[in-house]
Amino acid sequence: MRRSTEQLSTFGQVKSKADRFIHHTWVEISILVLIVISVGLMLIEVALPKGSPFATPVMVAGNVITGLFVVELAIRFWVARKKKRFFLRYWLDILAVLPLVRPLRFFRVLRVLRLFRAGVLINRRMSFFQTLVRGTSQELTALVAGTLVLVLAAAVVLHLWAAQHNSSFSSFNDVLWYAVLSMIGGEPIGATPTSEVGRWVTLVLMIGGLTVFGMFVGTVSAGMVSKLSSPMEVQEMGIDELSGHVLLCGWNRSGPTVIRELFGPGTPKRRAVVLVTEHKDPPSDLYSTRGIRPEFLYHFCGDWTRVDVLNSVNANEAAVAILLTDNLTQRSSQDRDARTVLAALTIERMNPDIYTV
Repeated sequence: MRRSTEQLSTFGQVKSKADRFIHHTWVEISILVLIVISVGLMLIEVALPKGSPFATPVMVAGNVITGLFVVELAIRFWVARKKKRFFLRYWLDILAVLPLVRPLRFFRVLRVLRLFRAGVLINRRMSFFQTLVRGTSQELTALVAGTLVLVLAAAVVLHLWAAQHNSSFSSFNDVLWYAVLSMIGGEPIGATPTSEVGRWVTLVLMIGGLTVFGMFVGTVSAGMVSKLSSPMEVQEMGIDELSGHVLLCGWNRSGPTVIRELFGPGTPKRRAVVLVTEHKDPPSDLYSTRGIRPEFLYHFCGDWTRVDVLNSVNANEAAVAILLTDNLTQRSSQDRDARTVLAALTIERMNPDIYTV
């Protein structure tokens, strides 16, 4: 029995190390670089003429990188606390590694789907950019990634299939320019596809161009009108998957100082902070605090004196609970003090090991 317990403990330690490794900043930056290289190799492979001596090395290099992506996804699946959420979050990445299987080589165009993942990684790590365009950085990143995916995928499909019916699409450079100009112009520019595949792809390009333009105008307008929305989708894990995190209940003038201390020098780099308030939108001065790491800052709307709300923020797995006298909701001083005491007692009863401040 003791040996079995030791084996389980060792297994848990290995899994914990794998979790920290796969979510490390430099690992995610490496994945971002590999995604860009993988898409570039796919475009080179498609553009190379038949019989080129570089075709095989390029294909092998692409397969090696795709194999690394398979290993990465396998590790993420292993350490994922909720397997269903893994598939919901990474289904595009799973589709993107299908070309590694030889019978599915014609699906190599799916590699461009990983550009969406690249957009997520960029959005998560560019904290300074998020501060400047808070509330629109996520949407702009998604638009750029979506535009690249649409243009590159259309160019590859036209070059592989439509070129058989139209000599204008035999050069990948010409096809790429056709895809870009048709998307911007809203009509076929430079050539007219004669095959059914080419016509459908061109139609998708034109509709996609109009959609992207409308979304871009709407996103920029929304960002100029309002700066209150927050980039809360940059987190790698959901709140219910956190452990060893800090609960910050309530908000007042001391909030920015507390947040700054929690993310200051000497603090754990991967420690998450969950702010719980009774307002749907986070406090307006939350993201104005310098030095915060948005990928580890969560906001949850709810009454933190209720057990169901505390369960939702995984209070039984939290390491620290900080209770601030909340000034966001109009209450008397007696009510605020009573709620603070009630919340402290409830949290300590749910998690006797938690440190309450």
